[in-house]
Amino acid sequence: MYNGPDKQKETLRNALRQRQLAAHEQWRKLAAGLGPSAAETFREYERAAQELGVVSNSAAFRVKQLREDDLLPDAGRRRLISDALSEGAKKRDAARARMRTAREVLAAKARAAAMPKLDPKREAAAREELRLLTGGTNDPADVLLELAKGDDELAAVSVSSYSQSLLRAKGVRKAPELHKAVQDVAVHTARRSADPKRRAAASAYSALGELDRAMACSESLAEGTLEDLGVELG
Repeated sequence: MYNGPDKQKETLRNALRQRQLAAHEQWRKLAAGLGPSAAETFREYERAAQELGVVSNSAAFRVKQLREDDLLPDAGRRRLISDALSEGAKKRDAARARMRTAREVLAAKARAAAMPKLDPKREAAAREELRLLTGGTNDPADVLLELAKGDDELAAVSVSSYSQSLLRAKGVRKAPELHKAVQDVAVHTARRSADPKRRAAASAYSALGELDRAMACSESLAEGTLEDLGVELG
């Protein structure tokens, strides 16, 4: 049986809604696992995603009404339509910015929580041990990359700002990039950590792609209403 373009369009949008809902449900749980602050950040993301749809719909219907209002003089109608389009575009940009900001905050929180933890009382001793371990090698970055796979205080100090300073002091080129690579290893291996909080954070960090896809779904759904009404917004 052939489904017309309207039916196909609705099927696609339903699929987008389902994917968006599934991703939001997943991320509510992941954000809750990161703590109250992350949970509130995700609620802000959801509010912004909803706002994107609302302002898109409102602007589209406002433009449609103005186009169909035969009582308005042409010049006045064009001005009002231009104002509605401009205002709608600004509100859509603001909603998108809130979504992106929330996403980046969640990414930062997940990444930080996935790092191995260091008892402040043991920091000096751990730094000294790291200094000794890297002192007799021509490739201190390789030592740090290996230590970052662990779950102990040496792993924690290997991802700290101290290790980056150590790389700089040893004249290692691209110390910031190497330090980030060490942290990337720690985040990746956190999925096998004995610490449940690190494992939860690693799961959240690895699910950022799903959140990105949910953002794309929100954008596509908002564009769908504009398309139906023949309205183009930024």
